[in-house]
Amino acid sequence: MNTNDEILEWRDENLLPLLDRYGRIDLYKNSSIFHKLQLARYTVLDQYGGFYTDYDVYWKKPILECLGERINSDISVIQRKSVYFYRPPQSWPKLKSQEREVIKTTLLDDFVIFAKPGITNNFLKFSIERAKDLTMLKDNLTEPFSVYSLTEWILSLNRDVQYFLPSEIYNDESCTLGYHDNMKTWEIKE
Repeated sequence: MNTNDEILEWRDENLLPLLDRYGRIDLYKNSSIFHKLQLARYTVLDQYGGFYTDYDVYWKKPILECLGERINSDISVIQRKSVYFYRPPQSWPKLKSQEREVIKTTLLDDFVIFAKPGITNNFLKFSIERAKDLTMLKDNLTEPFSVYSLTEWILSLNRDVQYFLPSEIYNDESCTLGYHDNMKTWEIKE
């Protein structure tokens, strides 16, 4: 469905020079595999922009068609089905009428991301800074670049953010654009 597109495979030999330009070599080398993947994903997106998708997303339409009007936004991510009860940091400007009370917001997932160049580096900076406050960490396996951090960062943005809805791309084969097979059944398929 995407015959005119090129798939780029990022390995240490082409990734490390890019991470070095961002000053992230030491962080990368001292991170878990999960954090390495996140650092690579967001650094490449920041440098070049474009569309990131997990391997276990099965697309039903060409990717440009799936993007639609979202191609005009600064960043697009997918909304999760779960919600997050959240108190914005005091350092943020007041959110209209929400002041500092706990708000309920939809969590965001990052198995599908579209971003313009120069956007996602701010997410990495935000997440690294956020991780210094141990009370913000949900667990050590997924921090600092978790869905919680992504959601908080998106809430703090004053940019054009658009979303893929769960009815478009999620863990249900009835979704209109793609199906995220997060049960990892692709690992045992021939």
